[in-house]
Amino acid sequence: MGSDTIGIIPARYASSRFPGKPLAEIDGRPMVCRVFDRAAEALGRENVYVATDDRRIADVVESSGGTAVMTSGEIANGTARCAAALKQIDRRPEFIINIQGDEPMIAPEDIHRLADALRITTLARRFDPEEGIDTLMSPDNPKVVMDCRNNALYFSRAVLPHVSAAALKRHTHLPPFYLHTGTYAFRREVLDEI
Repeated sequence: MGSDTIGIIPARYASSRFPGKPLAEIDGRPMVCRVFDRAAEALGRENVYVATDDRRIADVVESSGGTAVMTSGEIANGTARCAAALKQIDRRPEFIINIQGDEPMIAPEDIHRLADALRITTLARRFDPEEGIDTLMSPDNPKVVMDCRNNALYFSRAVLPHVSAAALKRHTHLPPFYLHTGTYAFRREVLDEI
């Protein structure tokens, strides 16, 4: 992966559902550092940045050899946080990949696929019934409906397409469901425009 692609990991401390989530430890290591490591495996450490509004997150990232960029706590979402961080980074990459800070198991090869994209691209994965219906029903797992060319049509925290709770529990006549992983790739000019 060349210097024309960077990864930015937005990592906000004050999440409404799980404050401090980027610092939550997974097997003795903060989640944000695990995400950084996976992204660095794909892009190289010098091409990955953590955009955060909290000095505690920045300190953890920097102490583990990563690069943190401080952004305002007033920023409403990860995409806007990536754009704010990009203005502070002394580079003009062609591609910016927004890597979700709560995806410590993201596959480096998926990041490579995004970097090859020519427009806004995002990842989704097919729901496996072995994960359990609670995973599908949870509003913490965004869903996506795609057309026949895998273009995203719409996203929701509700089950898409809608099926009855009884059908879900019986596992009968179920369409395929797709969960949105929340990882995006943008061309620089598209991110600037957004």
